[in-house]
Amino acid sequence: MKAIIDKINQLARLVVFGVLALACESQEDTFSEFVKNGETIYIGKADTVSVAPGFKKLRFSVALNADPKISKGWLESTDGSVGHEFDVNRTKNGKDTVTFDLELEEGEYTFSLYLMDDAGHRSIRSEVPARVFGEKYQASLLNRGIKNIEAFADGSAKISWSTPGEGIIETMLNYEDADGNTQTMPVSNDETKTVIASCKLGGKIQVSSTYKPIENAIDAFGAIPFETTFPTLFQLDKNNFAVIKLANDIAGTKAGGSLTKLYDGNIGGNNFYHSDPKNDPMPQHFTLDLGVSSNIAEIEIYGRTGGKSSIEKNPRILEIWGINDLAGAETMLPSNDPGWEQESLDKGWVKLAEITHPDDLNNAPTDYIMTVADQSPSVRYIRFVVKATWRADKKASHLTEISVKSSKIN
Repeated sequence: MKAIIDKINQLARLVVFGVLALACESQEDTFSEFVKNGETIYIGKADTVSVAPGFKKLRFSVALNADPKISKGWLESTDGSVGHEFDVNRTKNGKDTVTFDLELEEGEYTFSLYLMDDAGHRSIRSEVPARVFGEKYQASLLNRGIKNIEAFADGSAKISWSTPGEGIIETMLNYEDADGNTQTMPVSNDETKTVIASCKLGGKIQVSSTYKPIENAIDAFGAIPFETTFPTLFQLDKNNFAVIKLANDIAGTKAGGSLTKLYDGNIGGNNFYHSDPKNDPMPQHFTLDLGVSSNIAEIEIYGRTGGKSSIEKNPRILEIWGINDLAGAETMLPSNDPGWEQESLDKGWVKLAEITHPDDLNNAPTDYIMTVADQSPSVRYIRFVVKATWRADKKASHLTEISVKSSKIN
């Protein structure tokens, strides 16, 4: 029995010895395989890579780790179209940053960036997406828009601006002053109106806005300048306007209205004059003092907007009369008397403009310009004569605002 047990133990020791021998042989082979080509050298990857775009170029800022073996770097586009090697010259021990510019064609890019030592060992890849801006981007830029330009009798002007587009950092305004000299002034993004002390009627205006496509861009991009002109007419100052109550003029105060609202600068809504439909026969007239004598060229009429019940009371047939001196000019006949027009002519009034709109409420305009003939005399007082609205069976009329433009102050 003892002999059998000794035999089993002997066999077990042989098996264990064999396994150990095989394991040692395998481990030795593996180690030999690992060291046969020498030890692998690893180069520290860039901590961060930031890119700032410019005009057909990019500026790369590579944050280096403290690995002293790093001596250069390699940048290549994923499509293989760009390859660039750059030197790493540290300015201090430890972490540092290297910066370089690269000129490129406009477009979208994705780069791979590696750091290397003098033996050519590479770091792990850093992926760097970037966009290069150029002529195509610049051609797409829009200058800040102008809503309205007003010129005034004292030679000043006012420009009302649209909201600046995204990315605009500044807008420059070039314009001709009254002497024909070019003046330049910046317009900030939060500026909605620009007042110009001296302008030339019909003179040139140039607007040029500058963009930064993203906050860290190294270049600014100018939109192609936009050119326009100052008006050839100036607007009379509404601060000088006043209501003059002559015989048979309407009061215009029904429904909370007032003739003074015609020149308070507020257009639309309930900001109107409103005649009395029961006591004001058609035609209905009222008189304004413009405060100065001038050669009127245009009168812009602003009616009410909204539903038909408002629009239908705007003037459909309207005349504008003018005179320079009220002495002996007051007409005494009622407005619906057939002799009213002749009396007006006899007393020196001149019909400056008239307009008749088609009797089509669905296409009724809510604002329009009445042009005054070039040969019309200088006037200070104007009379609005409403002969019909779009609601013929209801005699109420109203307007919300007027603007009077002139070519010359006398």
